[in-house]
Amino acid sequence: MTLPPNPSAAAPRPQPAPPPDRPRGKPIDYALNWMPTIVFTIVLPWLTYVYLTNHGMSQAPALMIAGIWPALETLGTLAIRRKVDE
Repeated sequence: MTLPPNPSAAAPRPQPAPPPDRPRGKPIDYALNWMPTIVFTIVLPWLTYVYLTNHGMSQAPALMIAGIWPALETLGTLAIRRKVDE
């Protein structure tokens, strides 16, 4: 008894084309791209919080005021790129 040929086994699948080479940026380009995000979401909120709590403000209002920096970064990104980025 012979089995009928399997049509999927008869023809090998074509291999997908390799992705095109993308030009790689320099490390300084990546650093300059991430710098505003790091400054506005980490450095400035932390400095604002430390400054305000050291000058007598309680923690909750200092945290709320420090949270203005990331919001400003989001609004700036929206104004420049015309789309919300995360």
